[in-house]
Amino acid sequence: MIAFPEALQESTVLAALALVNIDDAVGASSALMPLSNFSRIVAVTFQNATQRVLPGDPRRTPFFDELKLRFSVPGPDNTTWTVVYLPEPSRARDEAAARALTSLSPSWAWDGSESPGGSRWLLLPPFVWAVWLIVSNPRRDRLRRALWVVSLMPLLLCSSSGATMLFIVLSASLAVVSQYIVSGAASRLPFVLWPHAITSIAFLIFEPDSIPYLVVSIALATVAAYLRPRIERITSRRRLHALPSFRNLTMNGVHQYTREINRALLLPIASIVVLVVFLPSRAGSGIADEPRFRIERAAPREHYSAGALFEEHLAYQRAITYGRLGDFSLEDSSYIPVYRYREEDGRMRRTEDSGDPVSDWPSATFKAAIMVLSDRRPVSILSK
Repeated sequence: MIAFPEALQESTVLAALALVNIDDAVGASSALMPLSNFSRIVAVTFQNATQRVLPGDPRRTPFFDELKLRFSVPGPDNTTWTVVYLPEPSRARDEAAARALTSLSPSWAWDGSESPGGSRWLLLPPFVWAVWLIVSNPRRDRLRRALWVVSLMPLLLCSSSGATMLFIVLSASLAVVSQYIVSGAASRLPFVLWPHAITSIAFLIFEPDSIPYLVVSIALATVAAYLRPRIERITSRRRLHALPSFRNLTMNGVHQYTREINRALLLPIASIVVLVVFLPSRAGSGIADEPRFRIERAAPREHYSAGALFEEHLAYQRAITYGRLGDFSLEDSSYIPVYRYREEDGRMRRTEDSGDPVSDWPSATFKAAIMVLSDRRPVSILSK
């Protein structure tokens, strides 16, 4: 999401973004919505709809009002800023958008710089944790722990605080799992790992974008489990004698190791929380052309559905166009068709055939408008 003063034309911004291969930006001049012209339903841009639908117009719906709040936002000094949405955000697209916007105006804003995952300092706690986990005792299990840590590295590519903490918790879990399996006490793992499981689920709910990275990590962990015996055989060829195999007579050592791991992982997680709370405003995104302003967005709303708003709006437009005058309401998902007559044997007879035309719009016609409504709406422009 980007914003810029109203004096800067939206068409100019969209053209500049297209020059840097961002041709899917969504603005008021490109987002299509269905609108009745009282004889049929047409697809018009929201910008065109605002010129047609004046205050008091019966075609006005909550869908229309919500869209109006998404494409403009109050700016500094009582100004109005235009908002444009950039689907599929990534660092490369952010850098390209920053170059394009900076070349047009020094005053523009976005919401990307407030992401705490953009701080490179977030990688420091998991790095220190990974090194400690690998080199700590027991020494005979270091290869296994190193493979687990490496297999979970894709989570760090997500560049988010939730994924980073998930990396720490899962690596600790796998280290504990290894100890219990080697000790022949795998049946006790559910009683030991339930805090790790609950914490991991919470992080996934907090950062759903990390799920694809977790899937890759699981695949790598499976490969690591398959390759570990082969790697151990290769490394053992250099030894004159094979390492002795020990089996714990009691579980005291394993329990102590688990407690040590659980206590130790609190430190890197606490460090990440501190970084997220205190560093985002200073760390920024690390992009050279980062703007001086940021977009403040509204809090998420419960029981809000962009798709439901759209379906309600479309049904209402159909009712206005094809229903009986005054015999429809916004709350109804259906309407009573108008009376239609045709001549039969020299007499006009009423028919039940509605005769409403079938829409030939592709399913993606209004996808951009629904995407805009699915995002949290902008409420103000703040200076960093």
